[in-house]
Amino acid sequence: NGMYAMKKVLIQSGEQLELVRQEISVSSLFSHPNLLPLLDHATIAVK
Repeated sequence: NGMYAMKKVLIQSGEQLELVRQEISVSSLFSHPNLLPLLDHATIAVK
């Protein structure tokens, strides 16, 4: 339908990075009509 949602997370430590990676991993397991599917993810380093 052309609608998307995006989540942006500022990661400030290795622990936070690991938590985000776990969230991505778990999110990719779900398939339910009331949940948006995880289509893609990216990690972008900002200077």
